[in-house]
Amino acid sequence: MIRLHFAVFILLWCGGLNCLSGRLIPKAGDDSESHCSMSGEGGGCSQTMAGAGAARCNFVAGQPLYNPNFNPKDPNSPYLNRAAFVQPANFTYGNVPAVITQLYQPTQLGEDVAASKSFNFGRSEKNSVEFRASAFNVANRHLLGGLNTNITNSSFGTFSNPQSNLPRNLQFSLRVSF
Repeated sequence: MIRLHFAVFILLWCGGLNCLSGRLIPKAGDDSESHCSMSGEGGGCSQTMAGAGAARCNFVAGQPLYNPNFNPKDPNSPYLNRAAFVQPANFTYGNVPAVITQLYQPTQLGEDVAASKSFNFGRSEKNSVEFRASAFNVANRHLLGGLNTNITNSSFGTFSNPQSNLPRNLQFSLRVSF
């Protein structure tokens, strides 16, 4: 499977606008930000290790890591398959690594657009007014965040934050140079 992590920038010069630009940001990939972590604060298993390190779960052979019935529109739908992980006995290290390289966060998109127009005034070319309009998260997409990876938690595999990004945001600016 191909994973994407890049930003596409478009710069167009058109009609009465001096500058029109846009950016499409697919949020997924094979970098450390998109992998699922099963250790650390709030993740992993909670068996007794008597100060001998971080507790980790065991993989269950034959079980898919992703929940085959995941529904991104349902906030209670688990993204991870609980049956793929089991808590080992106390004082036993599990075989799940701290970061599972074959697990990725779901692909998510974000779009930003900006347009600007400059006007000269007066007798000097130094005198100008620039109007700029910017729109962030134009499609008002919700980026899921806060994946619960604690196997003993009843909400294991679900996203605790249904919108980890800002909602649609419009900005207007006027710059006078003289």
